[in-house]
Amino acid sequence: MSPRILGLSLAVFGVLLLSPDAALIRLFDGDSWTLIFWRTSGTFIVLGGLSLLWYRNGILHYFRGLSRWAWPMVGMVGCGPLLWFWAVHLAGGPQSLALLAISPLIAAYAGWLMLGERLRWQTLAFGSIAFIGVLVIVWDGLATARVSWLGTLLTVLLPINYSMTLVFSRKINRPNAWPIFGVGNLLLIPIAFIAAPTVMLSGPAQIWAIVPMVTAVATFSAALIILAARYVPACDIMLINTFEPVIGIIFLWLIVSELPTVDQWIGGGIVLSAVLCFLIWQIKDENSQAKKVYRPYTLGQADAR
Repeated sequence: MSPRILGLSLAVFGVLLLSPDAALIRLFDGDSWTLIFWRTSGTFIVLGGLSLLWYRNGILHYFRGLSRWAWPMVGMVGCGPLLWFWAVHLAGGPQSLALLAISPLIAAYAGWLMLGERLRWQTLAFGSIAFIGVLVIVWDGLATARVSWLGTLLTVLLPINYSMTLVFSRKINRPNAWPIFGVGNLLLIPIAFIAAPTVMLSGPAQIWAIVPMVTAVATFSAALIILAARYVPACDIMLINTFEPVIGIIFLWLIVSELPTVDQWIGGGIVLSAVLCFLIWQIKDENSQAKKVYRPYTLGQADAR
């Protein structure tokens, strides 16, 4: 398996694993700071454990001589959940999701400027189509969204933060960014612990929501997506990530009995079509590149030489 196909596969599996997240958050139905405490704690434990397994005795050496791009990542990782929480609180979920869908375009231009990655028109085109699909999904919510200058500012910062975090993870001189993401989550744990009215879970619904969330959905999905950035550009990962709300709609239907609207089905179909066409193009492009690299001689060609 080529590095590109491996990276795309990791991103797809990571996003699929993340898909039930919205339904589990809705099932949790508790204080946001309590939720952030448990999510960041679980993510720190999982990424920290995976980092120890990957680097073993070299984990301390990992942090020595890190490039200057690594340390801003720690703050950006820690700010991610806070940006999402306050953006949704002040501007609403639809507006936050709509602007988050421009992450592939932001990541594409950031990768071009910072890493010299090639800007492919196919990525920009499929990313734009996926953005239109997300707009269709959240259109009803946008029509009734609260107008808040601070909320709008946070929703703009949200995709920039997510995109730049993955771009920076490709900039550091390390095999993966698990330890850095782990430290970023660790810094947020005491803040959430102090801000939360309680970190104790109340009722079986919260327990049923938190257990899969911190053991797999929000933790190992992050690990897969972070590892994918080792093999493919951040814009590719963010484009694949746009179909997470689409699959999430189905989980909302199955877990909390929230029926999808017609707009959500239409928008979801647009997003899913864009992502599938993007993956098919990536696979075909990779195969064509492999054929150019490896061209076995026929018997006649060998004799001619």
